[in-house]
Amino acid sequence: MTHTLKNESLALQVESRGAEIVSLKTAQGREAIWYGEPRYWDRHAPLLFPCVGGNWEGQIRVEGQAYPLVKHGFVQDMEFELVEQTAERLTLSLCDTPATRQSFPFAFRLTVSYTLQGNTLDVTWKVENPAETTMSFMIGAHPAFLLPKFSAEDAVHGYLRFPEVDCLRSTPTLPRGYTHPEQEELFPLEDHLLPLTNQAFLCDTILDTTGRISRVELLDASRQRLITMQFQMPVLAMWAPEGGCSPFVCIEPWYGLCDTEGYTGEFSDRPYINNVRAHETWECKYSMTVE
Repeated sequence: MTHTLKNESLALQVESRGAEIVSLKTAQGREAIWYGEPRYWDRHAPLLFPCVGGNWEGQIRVEGQAYPLVKHGFVQDMEFELVEQTAERLTLSLCDTPATRQSFPFAFRLTVSYTLQGNTLDVTWKVENPAETTMSFMIGAHPAFLLPKFSAEDAVHGYLRFPEVDCLRSTPTLPRGYTHPEQEELFPLEDHLLPLTNQAFLCDTILDTTGRISRVELLDASRQRLITMQFQMPVLAMWAPEGGCSPFVCIEPWYGLCDTEGYTGEFSDRPYINNVRAHETWECKYSMTVE
């Protein structure tokens, strides 16, 4: 089921499946979100929970027991329930089931709220722990933003601007979404800009885990700002398929990190893990402003 929210500046569409944003248009009709053509990628902006990235051998370990958990978690394919809809806000939620506990042995209630304020969309996550023990989890955003007038022949399709840093420090990723943390790749920025070329993502994913970045701007090929994302999360991933020869780019703030190659330790000991104690609630927000 598709839920809609609209104000004088933006029109939002969210699918109940995965609580996923599938469209975010300006009043002039410009679409900001990738439309999900399978040739490149059939998603739009999935929510990643209860893990981000891959898990070594497709498993996590909780108190010594292994549980099968797919890359980026399972909620992107689950039906969320509509909790509330007002003129400005849309709220959906999902609770654990017997099936989810086979992969993630915790009770939880995950709530996602979308709020329109002028030309800004605020996204709020709440993770409630109704149980008597502490729950460990990861959560992340994976929105894909359209690059206007994309042509594979163009030298530059657009730019990512990072006002706070002059160099990205990327932890390399391996096939199936693992990390190689003892290595590091540097991406120097000129005027804080990363050009989006056909070779920009030959490394697959640029994964900055330094926690220095809280604002990313997407510019078109003429350097006009299209999107501004703001967040307070320790990990930022950026990705586009086909090495970067793609009509979209993903800007992904995460509270969590892909598994290290060969890791067989506890899920609760993974880097950037979140822990919510019994009967408490964890909350986080990010925003995207559409020009």
